[in-house]
Amino acid sequence: MSLCVIGCEDVETLEKWVVEKFSPVVNKEVVVPDLCEEKAFNPEHLGKIVKFVPVKDKDIMTIFYQLPYCQKDFKT
Repeated sequence: MSLCVIGCEDVETLEKWVVEKFSPVVNKEVVVPDLCEEKAFNPEHLGKIVKFVPVKDKDIMTIFYQLPYCQKDFKT
């Protein structure tokens, strides 16, 4: 993990706060999966029609597309 802290306080105060707030965080040794190998959605999750009744009177529609994602090419 990485942490970036920006503030108007001096470095010693910021460091004290970071140690105080983040030292209880446990390193679970989680392995980051290779997102280039797996697809975000399986075929059984695609092509479904979902109907719903809106709770607010808004004319907004959001559409999500599955795009190929590869972490190694992300920076380029």
